[in-house]
Amino acid sequence: MGFFLAPARKLAAEEDAHMNERLLTVKEAAAFLRCAPSTVYDRAAAGQLPVVKLWESRRKSALRFTLESLKDHVERNTVVPAPARKK
Repeated sequence: MGFFLAPARKLAAEEDAHMNERLLTVKEAAAFLRCAPSTVYDRAAAGQLPVVKLWESRRKSALRFTLESLKDHVERNTVVPAPARKK
């Protein structure tokens, strides 16, 4: 029986670590990404930014972001410029 409990404990610990991660507001996410809050809203609506919706009504929704997901987004979308050509 103990065999089946060990993975469950590990999973619970991982979930606890994830649940303790602070959620950033749109304004904080915009500051981290160095863009306007409207850009964050647009990218989240287009599915380009990973978002957590706390609640949603007809007119508004409360969007939050994890710092880790924003860092991953930046890393995945960073383009390294090509080396300059010799003349």
